[in-house]
Amino acid sequence: MAKNGTFKDWILFEDKDYILINKPAGIASLKERGNSQKANLLDLARNYTSVAFLCHRIDKYTSGGLLFAKNEESLRNASVQFQRREVTKVYHALVHGVADLKDTTVDLPIWIDQRNRKVRIDKQNGKKSKTIFNTIKQYNDFSLIACTLESGRMHQIRIHLSHLSFPIVGDHLYGGKDVLLSDIKHKFNFNRTGEEQPIIKRFALHAFKLGFKNLKGEIMEFEIPYPKDFKVLEKMFSKYNTWT
Repeated sequence: MAKNGTFKDWILFEDKDYILINKPAGIASLKERGNSQKANLLDLARNYTSVAFLCHRIDKYTSGGLLFAKNEESLRNASVQFQRREVTKVYHALVHGVADLKDTTVDLPIWIDQRNRKVRIDKQNGKKSKTIFNTIKQYNDFSLIACTLESGRMHQIRIHLSHLSFPIVGDHLYGGKDVLLSDIKHKFNFNRTGEEQPIIKRFALHAFKLGFKNLKGEIMEFEIPYPKDFKVLEKMFSKYNTWT
């Protein structure tokens, strides 16, 4: 599922302390259980440069900004900011439903069963999890949403959007469905042989903005371009599923 290219091709910013990449969907941040031979981004980073540390994680099938530190001092600097929730983290999601969200806050604790890798909202046992949502664009049946994280739990955005009844397109685990071109294009004719494929073959979530302070205390803020599959889906919604 990952796009073509090498680690070097994915780099958006690099200096003596940090590397920021536009992570492709389909590659895990760290080595996966039972997939020791499969490529992961930390190993690829360490093949690119002799020293590399992962500053945070992104779900395997989420695309977008991922930060690496090139030395222990820069790692400590970033880690403290992530722990204190001082890092700006904004994701974009394409969701089912016409959402009218303006600084809509979901503050519901998330519980993670590490043994079974199951995640759910649990007000008694869960850890504090807060996300702020704003609608960027509405279509006839879908919406583009900005999701600002104030914590960073596993599947947090996916679960909180599902709680709002706006599941992410393609997110089968939390109520999302695949979208076919025939679902949104009037009088669509599928003439080729074979089964019609979804416009996007993963859940439509992209880490769009990342902001932190470097070792000098300067604010470093980046907007990460959409990958091809996310861009195509948004284009199809704009073209065929827009208010008229």
